[in-house]
Amino acid sequence: MQTRRDGQAWNLINLTGWTDYEIQKEQGENDFSNFFGTMGLRPWNWLALDTFGRYDFHDHVWREFNSEVRVVDTDRWSMGLGTRYLKDDSNLVSYDLAYRLTRHWTAHLYERVDLQDGTWEEQEYTLRQETHDWYFTYGFRYTTQRTQSDEMTVFVSVTLKPYPKSTLQVN
Repeated sequence: MQTRRDGQAWNLINLTGWTDYEIQKEQGENDFSNFFGTMGLRPWNWLALDTFGRYDFHDHVWREFNSEVRVVDTDRWSMGLGTRYLKDDSNLVSYDLAYRLTRHWTAHLYERVDLQDGTWEEQEYTLRQETHDWYFTYGFRYTTQRTQSDEMTVFVSVTLKPYPKSTLQVN
């Protein structure tokens, strides 16, 4: 659903929903898979709410539900709080914060904890450097493994910036 803001089109709500039809199915399988859906709500340019859900038609239960609310100060910082529910598995809460330190450097922190047993699932700390054509991301990630030893990762990521004025002709 769109509305107008300052004379421009504004995407206020974006809803999608889908399911899969099983053409070739095994014995006992149903014609349709679970129902999946997303919703994005943007009431203002500084606030966003995103959700994703997976509903099981046959057992009449939610198998998965994810949500995130994000507050953004256009160019300086952003902060998000999210949840992730997986039936018979986990109930997670995540928090992330990004802060632009200078014109070329941004710090980012991400934390995720399981509310059922208090386990810190993941922690990630990154610094992103912005150059003329590239983003360089330097990071550290600590992930708790429930069945194996915990995992620590140091990484570097190189990403080419998009070129919005460039076009690709396809015939």
